Amino acid sequence: MSSSGWRHGCALALALLLTACGGGGSDPRKTAHQDDPNRQAAGADGVAETAYLVIDGNPSQSAVIPHELYLVDPNTGDVFKTIDIGQGGSHELAGAFTPAANGQGGTRENASVLFFIRDDGHGQGRLFQTPLVGTQVGVETRISNLADACAIRETQSARLDAIATWLRVETAGADQDCKQTQDNQYMFVRSDFASTAAPVASPFGDQDVLVWEYNAQGELTWIYGYVPQLRALRAVHATTAAIKEVSGGFTGQVVRPFSAYPGDAHKKLVRVDRAVHVLSWLDGVATLGPAIITFADPYIVHVQAVDDQGAYFAEGLNVRRISAQGAVSTLATLPSGGGAVSVEAQTPTSLLVIQGPGNSASSGPVGAEAPIPSSDSTLWLLSKTGVARPVASVPSPAGLFVAGVSGETVVYGTSDGADPSNRFVTLKAFMANLPSQAPKLVASDVRYLYGVGSRQVDAYGDNATSHLLWCDVAGQSHQCREDRLRSYSLVTGDVLMLGPQAMPVGSPSWELSLGDVDYIDQQGRGILEGFVQDPGMLEDEFSRVHWLLNVDQAQSIKGVIALP
Repeated sequence: MSSSGWRHGCALALALLLTACGGGGSDPRKTAHQDDPNRQAAGADGVAETAYLVIDGNPSQSAVIPHELYLVDPNTGDVFKTIDIGQGGSHELAGAFTPAANGQGGTRENASVLFFIRDDGHGQGRLFQTPLVGTQVGVETRISNLADACAIRETQSARLDAIATWLRVETAGADQDCKQTQDNQYMFVRSDFASTAAPVASPFGDQDVLVWEYNAQGELTWIYGYVPQLRALRAVHATTAAIKEVSGGFTGQVVRPFSAYPGDAHKKLVRVDRAVHVLSWLDGVATLGPAIITFADPYIVHVQAVDDQGAYFAEGLNVRRISAQGAVSTLATLPSGGGAVSVEAQTPTSLLVIQGPGNSASSGPVGAEAPIPSSDSTLWLLSKTGVARPVASVPSPAGLFVAGVSGETVVYGTSDGADPSNRFVTLKAFMANLPSQAPKLVASDVRYLYGVGSRQVDAYGDNATSHLLWCDVAGQSHQCREDRLRSYSLVTGDVLMLGPQAMPVGSPSWELSLGDVDYIDQQGRGILEGFVQDPGMLEDEFSRVHWLLNVDQAQSIKGVIALP
């Protein structure tokens, strides 16, 4: 999964990644500050008790500056180590997932391992890992003998106790050019492969894995996916590489994931062209059932909400539900003339649906930039019994989006359309299970930044929103500063000032549309990236800077992180 994916909430896999382990030599190339005798210890007695945070010093891979990753102490904001990954290098963060006692969902732990590809100067390179917690923080271990790795495409635990991790890696192919993708190859690599071990070719080619199946002992046993060369589904044993056919699995067309299946962890909804099928499996024996619905609209690509009663999606003006029995029904039909319909998020009792021509689905319960519709947009609260009521409506060119959902608490944002980019929003909150309660004002004319996902994940991979971040800028561009940054808890309704009470006269302001928060750990800590316009700079000229913050702690921003 990508680092942005980690930020927005991972789809639930039975377990994600914990600390990687195993043999292998380290890269003979020295990274910046690797042998600096004055660098700080990782923690008490050289042990980092809390996972270090990571800053990507060159996410755009600009050729003007080096591409370096910085390991940052989450308590002090000090840089512990700099890792040079080369101009075309890439990286992934991963952490453990602790299943709930009842098997329904669980808790996503802190990112505890960093996987990265170090570019050798030709846009490809070798694969490494380093722990972010414990006694070996910053110690690099090479994984496998891959020398032409381009990108890490998927990661998955090989065991639920996270002894090792499978990575699906794209490689350069015969032409040794990552950018010429026609001949690129895809390999499976385990994080405990020695540096001399060869990778395992993936039979699924460029197709993502559909299902990772674990046995009762917590071992990954079977991997299911579409094999392009056979034009069919296959099950591949994770240890022996034995291949089994999937009954009904010769499709002749690519099979893509559509949704988790309501109420059954051994089934999945998949899509073949415009048709949705049920894929079921148990211990390597799998069946692809007949189509249960065929869409007229080819652009319906996935379900937007799932619970034990159904998988919900929009088709035209209709909100549909696929039940736990595999039956398709229409939950509601919204008024004609109102434009396209999108299911944005859900509460235990209701769906949040936005209707409006030109509306683009936000990233759901973790917030998003407000979309710019071409006509009026309406936020509907649709009960799961099929009763719809409008909550808010805004005229073109105003924006409307769901900023966050936690339990029955919903926060949505609107803009008045005066700002052409819809950057400044008003946020309001309401309880979805209290239909008579009017929405309450949370903040007005703020520069909305980010929704922080809770660490708790439900049985279908969804996580509620714990906090929203914004800057109190009174609708003015380039006016965000440390003392104007706010954190709002959806659980308590409290608003915290994250920066100091006051800033020195003449302090520079930021433009947050160019920055972001990449990751928040279990303790509420993360790194805010912003672009500061210092005095004397041109109007569109900014310096990229970072701050350590804690969304649960007032005045947690202490100053700019000093990068080497």
